[in-house]
Amino acid sequence: MDFIIPKKAIAHFKKNDKILYDYIKSSPNPNRSINPDYFNELVRSIIFQQVSLKAGETIYARLLDLVQITPNVIMDTDRDTLQSIGISFRKVDYLKNLSLNVNSKEVDLEIIDSLTNEEIVKMITSVKGLGVWSAEMFLMFSLGRLDISSYNDLAIKRGIQYLYKLDSFPTKSEFKKFVEIWSPYNTIASFYLWEASKKDA
Repeated sequence: MDFIIPKKAIAHFKKNDKILYDYIKSSPNPNRSINPDYFNELVRSIIFQQVSLKAGETIYARLLDLVQITPNVIMDTDRDTLQSIGISFRKVDYLKNLSLNVNSKEVDLEIIDSLTNEEIVKMITSVKGLGVWSAEMFLMFSLGRLDISSYNDLAIKRGIQYLYKLDSFPTKSEFKKFVEIWSPYNTIASFYLWEASKKDA
């Protein structure tokens, strides 16, 4: 499902941040999508941790070929089989733990879309192997929440540094000021910052 960028977001940037607005007007529309399969998205988040994008995509594709990605199937698949497709021993633990938490409703995916951002972050980060960044990405790419940014995301900070010609990554206080300017459309700003970060790579 494509992530539709609201026209109101672009109008907001035009009014409040000329630098970001000018960059958006000169850039192609970022291709982003929403994954409505909540468990699948959390599994992806674990797999993609601390590996290159290419490696994450390869391992995730192997997992899709191997099994149906559901809590019960992950629980029933033996560890050696999961490790054989490139998932580390530690990440296998994380996947098993996530599956256990979803089945026990500690992470209740049936009601999660009715919770506040803060409640969702608390629920997801209660699972070993899922941190604040994973929760923030879930809010963006599964729930389509529009006002999410992540100080934990290096590419977002690199994009800010590039666009605003900073000598280094923004500090937390600088980052907070940007978040306040872009609110309530921080997610959309993040999409374009990711694109901008590639120009500084």
